[in-house]
Amino acid sequence: MKTTYNTWMAFTLVFNSTQHKGTLTIMDANPMTEPTKDLAIVSGTGDFIMTRGIVTFTTDLIQQNKYFRLKLDIKLYECY
Repeated sequence: MKTTYNTWMAFTLVFNSTQHKGTLTIMDANPMTEPTKDLAIVSGTGDFIMTRGIVTFTTDLIQQNKYFRLKLDIKLYECY
């Protein structure tokens, strides 16, 4: 019987500022019960074309089922 659950996460972060323009694509399994999660950065566009790396998600705040805040720590290893 399965005792741990996870989800598959896939989303894109969009940067549109004077310093950076482009996107980062993040895809990985999300272990839902873990307070800190490491997810893969698999691609990017613009300033982040062909980027690889890791983003660490930390749940910073949860208020019932209505509001939550995440802290993202982004580490880029390949960025052309």
